[in-house]
Amino acid sequence: MSQAIGPADLLIVGGPIWRGRLAAPLRRFLEDPARLPPVIGVFVTRARVGSTAFLEPDIKHLTGVVPLEVLSLRRRDIRKALAAPSGEGVIGAFLKRLKPLLEKSTIRPFVPAVVRP
Repeated sequence: MSQAIGPADLLIVGGPIWRGRLAAPLRRFLEDPARLPPVIGVFVTRARVGSTAFLEPDIKHLTGVVPLEVLSLRRRDIRKALAAPSGEGVIGAFLKRLKPLLEKSTIRPFVPAVVRP
């Protein structure tokens, strides 16, 4: 049995898409939903257009629910997002859509100060 990840009310997870599916390490992480807080957001990176066909079914199968927000990014999307002013662009919009849920959390969210490609 896996160890719990620590105190959290909500969880946003991310990782790459491999051959149209969530990457194996992320799949293994999500396979034990009993040890996870509710997953409210998922972001993925992908190499090709259309490589996310199995994303929501994978997440639902692994966690039991489809997260409220899913963000799929290609390399050029990440470059654009990093060049955008803070809080703008696709990443900022993703976080803004999750903000009402994060504000209800009783545990302070951890957000990395610097995101590197």
